[in-house]
Amino acid sequence: MKRKHYNKTTSRIICIAFTLVLISTFLLCTRSEASVESPALDENVRVEAIKEESMALSYYLSFEDALQSSSLIVEARFIQEHKYKSYSELEFEIISILRGAVDETRIFIYQEKVNVSFVDAEFDYVSGTTSFIPEDVYILVLERHSLVYYEHDRYLLIGELYLPSKDLSDSSMYGQPLIYHSESPDSKHDLRNRIEVIVKNAPVENNFFGNRFTKSCAVVDAVNFADLVLVVKPVEVLLENEIDQTVVCRCTVLDIQVGKLELDEILVVFFADSVQVGTDYIINAVRVEPNSLIFTLASKDNSVAILGSKLASEITLQASRRSDMIIEKGD
Repeated sequence: MKRKHYNKTTSRIICIAFTLVLISTFLLCTRSEASVESPALDENVRVEAIKEESMALSYYLSFEDALQSSSLIVEARFIQEHKYKSYSELEFEIISILRGAVDETRIFIYQEKVNVSFVDAEFDYVSGTTSFIPEDVYILVLERHSLVYYEHDRYLLIGELYLPSKDLSDSSMYGQPLIYHSESPDSKHDLRNRIEVIVKNAPVENNFFGNRFTKSCAVVDAVNFADLVLVVKPVEVLLENEIDQTVVCRCTVLDIQVGKLELDEILVVFFADSVQVGTDYIINAVRVEPNSLIFTLASKDNSVAILGSKLASEITLQASRRSDMIIEKGD
């Protein structure tokens, strides 16, 4: 088996349906360097990014790589499966934390059946097929995904790792016996201690994947958290994500009330049915990356308002106060 040691920039699955918004973001970011100086969004960049988002590709991770790349490793009891139209969420109750940190006592693992191909290994696997027994306890090796559009943080089971606490000799990865994907031939022996040793010497580099936002619903907090406060006009809906009830819109930038931006057009992820094409809005926006063309919202509430509304006036007032404070500090 060909192995590739973990690299935080390349070893994640680069396209899975539940990260539709995030993946399109990164595709656009990586392709935007050549056009970032242009005042308008490059059409070829936009179309090519949209076409590529249905791909399911990953770089191969060994068992040891998976442990080192994880955001969170916990021992948890399986509670139940919540089934939805095209995916399911597995609810677990945390018993102990082996790596990372989490505030909640219960977490949700996102599952969707996706055929995954490796770019550096000669086999495929299907994600979202691991089964768990209610009330049984498992060691879970996870990636945390957090976006303002999620009802709660979502966790992705890395490599379909199956580690039943009551019998770790039955462990598997990618649907195959764990020993096939471990750098140690005796990996099934004293597996718990090996996990603890590996994670102890590998600090968490990626606490979560996604984009930051404030959990506060206060207008002043949303404005102060935002990278930019903009007046925009959505001119086209580019993507619709039924799972997360979001849309990605191409927007014309009409005014900049807070921050700096040299683009006349940007992409913004909105909650579905929260905006209409051709209508002007004021938004509290957060950059995904320093030079990204796509922006997310600063908060779940009070970050989008129709221009001329009471909420829009309040956002403008708080934006003005923030700008005044910046000027005062500069003086």
